[in-house]
Amino acid sequence: MILDNYLALYKVSSTDNRLDRKNYSRFVTTFLIHCIAKGYYNDALVTTMSQKEPWKAESIITNSSQEIIRAAGSKYTYVPQKQHYTKLNSKSMVVALPCQIDESSKDFLTIGLFCGLNSGPEKLKYICKKKKFNLEDVKFFNYRDTNTNKMKFVLKNDREILIKQRGLNYAFAMPMCKSCKDFSAINADIAVGDYDFAGSSVVVIRTKRALEVFEKCVMDGSIKAEKIGISDLLQHRTSGLILKELGKTYEGNPFISIKGKIKYIIPIKLYNLMGGMLAVYYKYIKSSIIYFIYKLKPSKNSFE
Repeated sequence: MILDNYLALYKVSSTDNRLDRKNYSRFVTTFLIHCIAKGYYNDALVTTMSQKEPWKAESIITNSSQEIIRAAGSKYTYVPQKQHYTKLNSKSMVVALPCQIDESSKDFLTIGLFCGLNSGPEKLKYICKKKKFNLEDVKFFNYRDTNTNKMKFVLKNDREILIKQRGLNYAFAMPMCKSCKDFSAINADIAVGDYDFAGSSVVVIRTKRALEVFEKCVMDGSIKAEKIGISDLLQHRTSGLILKELGKTYEGNPFISIKGKIKYIIPIKLYNLMGGMLAVYYKYIKSSIIYFIYKLKPSKNSFE
C-alpha cells in the first residue's frame, strides 16, 4: 500500500523568509524552529555537517534556530542516532530516516524523511580518486546544492567540484538500503518529502499528536498547507514510492550488482549517463505501468 496508513496529506510551504526558497527541507526547518519557539517542544535531534570535518554528517540535539538552519538540506548517508535517545524526552522531536524510526523512538515526535537509498564513505573515496583531491582539503561540502541539485565540494584553494549523483547513489548504496521497502517513513508521526522544485514539501500526517501540532503551526502562520490526494503526490514522487512501497526494492537495479574494484574503475560520466537512462525508465515507463495497474485496484487511502 502506498504511504500505508495516514490521517492527512498536504502540500506545504514555509513562510520563513530567512530560508533559501530552493531548499528542499524548508518545511522541516520551519516546523522545528516554530515548535521550539512556541514551547510546543523543547528540542530536536537533527543531522548536520561537522564543522571540523565538513564532509562528515553527525547527529546533534539542539534548541538553537541557527543550528537547525545550518542542519537544513539533504544528507545522502546514514548517521547513527540512538546513542542520543537517553538525553531526549516526550517534549523532544527527532528527524530521522525511515529505518531509524521504531519502538525505541515512539516517546518522541518523529519526523521521517522520504528515502530512496543512501551511500556510505565509499562514494566519497571514489569521487576523491576520480577528481584527484583529499577530503582533508575540503572546506565546504553539500550533498545537494540548491542551485545545481548536485553534490558540491569547495576546497581550501577555492576550487569548486560539482558531481551528479544518480548512478553513484545506486552503485555505492549501503547494503541495508538495497532491500528496504519503506520509502515514506511509515512508522513516523510525520513523513516529509520533496513535492516540487519550488521548495514545497509533501507532508504525511500519521498520528493525532502530529496533526494537533501541525494544525497549530498552520494557525500560527509559520507554514501554508493545502490538502492533496495520493494521485497528486504520484504526479511528483512516483518512482521511489512505487519501487519501495508496492513490495519492490532496488535489488534489481543493475548498479546495485556492481561490486569490488570495478566500481572504482567506471568513470563518473558513464555512471551519470547510465543513471540518467535508468531514472527515465523508472520515472516514465515502469512507474507509469504500475501507476495504471494500481489505479485499477485502489487501496483504502488511494485516489480520492
